[in-house]
Amino acid sequence: MSKILIIEDNMDVAGLLNDLLAQNNYETVVCYDGVQGREFAQREKPDLILLDLMLPGGGGFFVLERLSLSSLTRNIPVVVLTASKDKEHRQKAIDMGVTAFVEKPYDNKQLLTIIQGILNK
Repeated sequence: MSKILIIEDNMDVAGLLNDLLAQNNYETVVCYDGVQGREFAQREKPDLILLDLMLPGGGGFFVLERLSLSSLTRNIPVVVLTASKDKEHRQKAIDMGVTAFVEKPYDNKQLLTIIQGILNK
């Protein structure tokens, strides 16, 4: 069973993601800020990370930078889920090596297809 770390400060969104993934046989770990997210990523070694960009405790870009600097986390695929429509944010995330960039609101089936495609590589 693949383990997915959800780093999302909106508890409602995190809960919906958690439920969606659990219903599709993924193990999930949820945290609500960047500091906790980095700690969980190192400790839990998830197969994939779903990362919001606008986070307390260091935004998503800071989290991406920190993940890339650690040998424990640099190879974990990251899918950014964000409400930001900023093209510069998208380009910066891609330049930082994210595997996928998904704008909120997202389609559950589309998100699951992206996750499955990444995990099946």
